[in-house]
Amino acid sequence: MKSIVIYATRTGNTGRVAAAIATILSAYGDVELKTADQVDGTLPPADLVVVGSPTEGHGVHPALASLLDRLGPAGFAGRAFAAFDTRVAWPHWLSGSAASKIRQRAEKAGGRLIGPEHSCIVSMKPELEAGEMERVTAWAQDVAGTIARAPVAAAG
Repeated sequence: MKSIVIYATRTGNTGRVAAAIATILSAYGDVELKTADQVDGTLPPADLVVVGSPTEGHGVHPALASLLDRLGPAGFAGRAFAAFDTRVAWPHWLSGSAASKIRQRAEKAGGRLIGPEHSCIVSMKPELEAGEMERVTAWAQDVAGTIARAPVAAAG
């Protein structure tokens, strides 16, 4: 299985989460870990695309929003994807969720969601709360197991 993990980060928390996800996915095959700025107007070939961002202003980091714009209306066509974010532990209606926005945009661009969106909780410092790396590790294992049980041809 070939995977790519794409993320944007402001304080480094989302980058640490993305790296942990990439480590889990590496047990299932080749993985590329890239920031949103490192991806041009097309996604590299992959069986699974995992996208993450800090939640900012009820949405995604500007660099990730720019990437999603560059990918265009069919940027995820036929791709299996998963979405994650980092956010404070406020209710969704108050904080928003970058993972939800990523999911909406990727589905609209033809992607197939694999597993539920995932949020890693950060404090107001901002630092990842205790236990968040363990939670995201379990989520990444579930996502990888889902795609490994139902492989799809790499898009690209």
